[in-house]
Amino acid sequence: MKQLFHITRVLSDSELTELNRILLDNDAILLAQDGVYQLIKGLPNCESIYLLAEDADARGLSVDEIEVIRIDYPKMVELTVEHDAILNW
Repeated sequence: MKQLFHITRVLSDSELTELNRILLDNDAILLAQDGVYQLIKGLPNCESIYLLAEDADARGLSVDEIEVIRIDYPKMVELTVEHDAILNW
């Protein structure tokens, strides 16, 4: 099962630890709304991390040196369709 973890706020240290524990190889992370600040605090251990570009830009965050995939709203919709489950954090 492919899961998309939709993060809309900064996770606590214990939440990040729990997320890293339950992530599977085919899962993905989507950082949106205030969840884009997770870029500063620390990213989950996941190969597929997507960043809603509009939210990052609105908050003045630059991602030039960070390995995330910047996406727009249409791509976000595609991600939700591609995954079997959407888990909001």
